[in-house]
Amino acid sequence: MESVGCCGDCRGSSVDPRSTFVLSNLAEVVERVLTFLPAKALLRVA
Repeated sequence: MESVGCCGDCRGSSVDPRSTFVLSNLAEVVERVLTFLPAKALLRVA
């Protein structure tokens, strides 16, 4: 049981904060692009 907890702790601590930051920024950029493209298409039609 202790070894499993250790592995979980080691795996959790090995996550790089920068990678989490980059992934969150990437998700935000993708969201903005996906919301911008339909607006651009509507402006083109109008």
